[in-house]
Amino acid sequence: MQINIVKTITAKYTFVTLLLSFIFVLASVFIPAEINNKKEQLNVRLGLPLKFLKQDQTRLDPAFPVKVNINSPWESPTRISWIKFSFSVIFIFIVLYLISMISLNLLKKRHAKMKLKFLD
Repeated sequence: MQINIVKTITAKYTFVTLLLSFIFVLASVFIPAEINNKKEQLNVRLGLPLKFLKQDQTRLDPAFPVKVNINSPWESPTRISWIKFSFSVIFIFIVLYLISMISLNLLKKRHAKMKLKFLD
């Protein structure tokens, strides 16, 4: 019975961590990119940790250098590298998962020490 509860909690925790990773990676396309010339404007690369989204923003005529955000895909041709997107999500998932596991272990150790001090 207890094993099933642990499996359920682990599955929910993994799902939430994966969902957060997905949200972080999607939100990263809103971080501005700096472009310095027309050639870079042809392939504006967005997304973190891997640049998975490319846009052609040559329809705009800014003064260089300029920081640009994602534009509408209907106005600026957009390409997505699904492989880089997937690797970005996996990378962020691993980082979040490791941070949370380390934090949980530290909390458990701290809790155990507090329990022992209380018994003394």
